[in-house]
Amino acid sequence: MSRLRQWLASRLPELALFAVGVAVRLSMHFSYNPFWGFDAYRHWEVMDWWNTRGTLPGVTDLYCGYHPPLYYLLAGGVLHLGLGATAVQWVGIAFGILKLAIIWAGLELYLERPAARRFGLALAAVLSVNIHMDGMLTNEIASSLLATAAIVLVPKVFVRAGRARWLFATGVGTVLGLQMLSKISALICIAAIGVAVLVELLTPAENLRARVARALPWAMVVVMPLLISGWYFARNVRDYGKPFVSSFDFRPDETAAMASIAKKPYLARRPKDFVFGWSPKIFEFPCVPVAVNDDAHFTTVAVASTFVDYWNVRFSGPTPVIVPTRSSTAPK
Repeated sequence: MSRLRQWLASRLPELALFAVGVAVRLSMHFSYNPFWGFDAYRHWEVMDWWNTRGTLPGVTDLYCGYHPPLYYLLAGGVLHLGLGATAVQWVGIAFGILKLAIIWAGLELYLERPAARRFGLALAAVLSVNIHMDGMLTNEIASSLLATAAIVLVPKVFVRAGRARWLFATGVGTVLGLQMLSKISALICIAAIGVAVLVELLTPAENLRARVARALPWAMVVVMPLLISGWYFARNVRDYGKPFVSSFDFRPDETAAMASIAKKPYLARRPKDFVFGWSPKIFEFPCVPVAVNDDAHFTTVAVASTFVDYWNVRFSGPTPVIVPTRSSTAPK
């Protein structure tokens, strides 16, 4: 207890920043309607399906029925207790607070300078991209939490050896397995780790045995996801002929839209200007139509998604409606 008191006394600025982050996330319950979020009603349909039927929906049953089930199972369990959407929102807020705590833990592990830790924690506490989804009804909440945990654990695997390396690699694999049950975006995390592992294996080692000893524990990053989430993707193969499905596979309107594109060679689908160009249309209205037209530009869309889309999805509340009176005219 004495050591804990000393540690807390030396972390008063961090405790204050963490408290601010917690308060901001709690405020989402009082200031942000969960149905303002991305595809909220479509995610709600999947939660209600779990609540009323207790089974996996088919990909053609609901618009978001193709998503992995972990978040919806948790949310459906909350609904099954007789609670509503606001209670489900508390799940996201709790996940957001836990994610902030994990970020703090990562800063403590890898940054020695207090100023650097405090700057990182301050940024995580109030950055809109780290808060917005916590008030929503979306599986992104669970996926983001688990990806954050993986980011904190992965460096430990690289710096450890022997049994500890196996233990941390198993932890990373477990987290990624749960993330795969939340959203298939976890594949990107696995691929990124795979690139880092490849770089490590290409660095000189004492001998072949040492190189193999470094590589073998990373197998758990594949084994654990297979053990945890393999059943779900095996079910997709059985029912739909492929492990990873999306709305583009089964919704007629989206399938038709993709049919002509799928026939083009990959590098011919966009002009080179797509990567290097910039469009001022972002200032007219971000993301749509600038993101979908033939003259779309990747950088423009990336900037819009990073800095502007939070307001499109009502991060600051709905747009006020101006009701004209006899003494005023409606805005154009």
